[in-house]
Amino acid sequence: METKNEFTLVTGATSGLGLELVRELCGQGESVIACGRTFNHFLDLSEFGGV
Repeated sequence: METKNEFTLVTGATSGLGLELVRELCGQGESVIACGRTFNHFLDLSEFGGV
């Protein structure tokens, strides 16, 4: 997937498809704004550099 944005907004980012999308985008060096319902799962997102 190729993006040309300053950042990408991902909803549902704490699980499932949203989480996988965050992983993929951060792996490509993108900056990501992550939204989700489960606060504790946001701590897991800190391992991805661009979140």
